[in-house]
Amino acid sequence: MDIQEAIRLLEAGRLEDLDLDVLWEIEEALATGLGSQGYYIQFKNIVSGQNPKFPAFVQAPLAERSLAFKQVAEANVKALKGIEKEVNLFATDDKGNIKNPEAEAVFNFYRQVQIENKSHADKVTSEDFFRNLNAMAVLDAHEKIYLTPRFAEFSKEEQIKAYENALLMSLQETAFILASNQEIEDREVGTAKEIKPRTIEDKLSQIMSGEEGSKLKISNRNLIGTLSAGMNRLRNSARRLSVMTDENHLTNEIKAVDIQFIRSYPDNYPAMKPLSRGMGVSFIAGPVGRSSYGAWKISSALHKETGIIQKDNLFSYIRKQPSFLKILGHKLAKSISQVITTILCAKEAGMINDTVARNWKSFSNLLKPRSNSVSAQRIEARFNTTLASINAKTEFAVAQEDVKKTTSLLKEIARSRIGQMFCKDKSTSAQKLQTGKTAERE
Repeated sequence: MDIQEAIRLLEAGRLEDLDLDVLWEIEEALATGLGSQGYYIQFKNIVSGQNPKFPAFVQAPLAERSLAFKQVAEANVKALKGIEKEVNLFATDDKGNIKNPEAEAVFNFYRQVQIENKSHADKVTSEDFFRNLNAMAVLDAHEKIYLTPRFAEFSKEEQIKAYENALLMSLQETAFILASNQEIEDREVGTAKEIKPRTIEDKLSQIMSGEEGSKLKISNRNLIGTLSAGMNRLRNSARRLSVMTDENHLTNEIKAVDIQFIRSYPDNYPAMKPLSRGMGVSFIAGPVGRSSYGAWKISSALHKETGIIQKDNLFSYIRKQPSFLKILGHKLAKSISQVITTILCAKEAGMINDTVARNWKSFSNLLKPRSNSVSAQRIEARFNTTLASINAKTEFAVAQEDVKKTTSLLKEIARSRIGQMFCKDKSTSAQKLQTGKTAERE
């Protein structure tokens, strides 16, 4: 969640109606945002039960509600384990046809994707393409189920249906994200930044049809960047769940899938993991970083719209509400244009080039898990502080929605002491971080 969305939800005055995980996201965004201290204090005053205008928090402050949710999450974990083995989303009939029509449509899309392997990114094979996307979809569905307040109380049939919809939703949303993100990669080097909503509508319709011949080229940069953005979002969610409730199932599941992805993409994926604390500046990490930034922005725009869908999956909902496709086309086209503009501004400001990418690689190598020593923990803490600072400044610059203002602010970041850690062409930047000689917070 970005700072603007957090402020909007706070000012709407309906915090009591929001789910716990949304409240956790708002708190984190306000706590780390640039110039949001006043909003953060206002938020804490409400959720700690000090504001009588919000009686639900007076009766049960957020901290108490969060700790109490641990029992709910644990019950959901147990319930999911009880039915998961019975779920086969892609089960076929006697003729070999997938029984679930929505599953068949999304499977046909992924089956027909043409992978384009480009330079500066690990090779993606057809064998690991869908397997890894499906692994992330399982984690995505687990997150949703664990955070569903009454999942454990559902009937067995309701639990199976909810889990199937969660799996489908993730695979369908990721298909939309990949297609939209490819538009960014294909247009980024050109001069045309605007994209017509109808173009995206047609692309989304093509994906939903699942018809033979509905082929789409997806680059290895896009796939690895999209996986990285999705896993970093899940990593943040798991961290919040662990901190607020001490429930660690999702964290442990993510670690297991991380091993699989590192084996598939040993050069790029490990370098993207640390950006879970700085997704707003992930474009500094080379071509895959730019794809990850695009996927993050597109998924954020998509999730704002699809959050209204309950007890259904995305394709099914659109078929029942055709006008929703037009809404998505408009929102995603706008997001694509904004990402391309941001990338062009960042390039002009000196935040995207080979030097920055090399520096990022050096920084990320420092964080490879070699030991749990105090020294390693200190390096990670200094790294996260530096990254959080540049991330907050960058998100503030991008939020201006004015090319000249954004570029000017990004140039200030690149020239600042913290910015120079990433942008200046010198081999000692990572060494300074390792020895603790980082720039002070500005």
